[in-house]
Amino acid sequence: PNQLVKNYVKWQNEILSPETMIDSVSRGCQIARSVPQGPSFLSIPWELMLEKNSSSNFGCVYKPTPSPSPVMEEVRGVAEHLINSKMPVIITENAGRDTEVILRLVALSELLSMPVIESVDPIYYNFPKNHPLHLGYNANEVLAEADTIFVIGCQTPWHTPSKYPINNAKVIFLDEHPIKERLPFWGYHSDITLSADIKTWLDDLLDILKIEISNKENIDNAVKERFNYWSKKHDQLTETLQKQAEAGENNNLISAKTFFYKTNKLLPRDCLFFSEATTHENLIRQYISNPQTYFKVQFGGLGLGLGTSSGYKLANPNPPVVLFVGDGAFNYNTVVAGLGPVSYTHLTLPTKRIV
Repeated sequence: PNQLVKNYVKWQNEILSPETMIDSVSRGCQIARSVPQGPSFLSIPWELMLEKNSSSNFGCVYKPTPSPSPVMEEVRGVAEHLINSKMPVIITENAGRDTEVILRLVALSELLSMPVIESVDPIYYNFPKNHPLHLGYNANEVLAEADTIFVIGCQTPWHTPSKYPINNAKVIFLDEHPIKERLPFWGYHSDITLSADIKTWLDDLLDILKIEISNKENIDNAVKERFNYWSKKHDQLTETLQKQAEAGENNNLISAKTFFYKTNKLLPRDCLFFSEATTHENLIRQYISNPQTYFKVQFGGLGLGLGTSSGYKLANPNPPVVLFVGDGAFNYNTVVAGLGPVSYTHLTLPTKRIV
C-alpha cells in the first residue's frame, strides 16, 4: 500500500519486523511535523501487529526540526530594498495558515503602503478583504506597475510563471520551504529566496523597518501617496463587484454574483460558510466578506462537504452553518450519511446546490 500513496505523501515506508515498528512510527511523526509539514504513511502488515513484543524499549523519540531562523543580514537587505522601492507589492496564498502572520502582513502593508494580492486560489484567509490595501485576487494589473514583488507563503503567485516580473522588477520569495522540489515544474523567477519561519522573519523585518523609516527623510510623503493610489484601486474594485451583483437581478432570476452578494448581506456575521463549489468558488471568495467564517472543503477530490459541515454543526450548534455545493459535487457526497445525523439531532444545515 505504501507504493500506492508515495506520490501523495511526504514520506512513506513499510514495516517488515516488529522490532522496527515503534522507531518507524516515531520517525514518521518527526518527518510529518518537520517543515514543510505533510502526511507520512506507514504500511504495517496485520500479522506483525498480532505478534507479541515484550520489549520495553520504545526507541528514540525524534523531535521535529524547527524552521530556519532569519539571517539578519538578509532581513536588513530586504528592508532597505523595500524602503527604496517606489511600487512594492505583496502576494500571498497560504501565509494565513498561522493566524498571527495575518497581523504581521497588515502591519507591513500599512507601514509602507504595500497593496496585498491573494493568489487565484488561496488556501487560507490571509488578509482582511475590507482593508483599503487589499487588491483582490487578480495580480495582473498590480504586477504590471510593481518594481518589487514580495511573495510571502505562496506556491502559485501568478499564472503563467513566465509572465512576470516585467520592467526589471525584483522578486523576493519568503516561505518556510520556498524551493518546492516536489513539483515537476515551477518556473517562477526569484532574485532573493528566503527560507525561514514567516512570523519570526516578519517580526524582525518590521522592527528594522520602523528604525530605518524613522531615520529617512521624505518617506512619509511617498508612503501616503502610495496609500491614496492603492486605496482608490480598492474602492474601484469593491464598487465594480457591487455593481455587477446588483445588475444580475432580473425578475425572478438572479445571477450567481447577485445570490452570493445578497447572501452575505442577509446572513448574520457569525454565520459559518462551507464551500464545496468548483465553478463558482471564485465568486464565493469575492462576495463572502468575512473570510474568517469561510471554510473550503474541496481538497483532493469531491464528496466531503456534507460530512464536514454537518460535523461542525454537531460540534457547534449555535452559529448558523451554510454549505455551498455544486450539483456534481453534491452527487459525490454520501447524502444520507451526511444529513442523517443532523436530522436525527434536530439541527438545521441549509444546503445550497449550485447548478
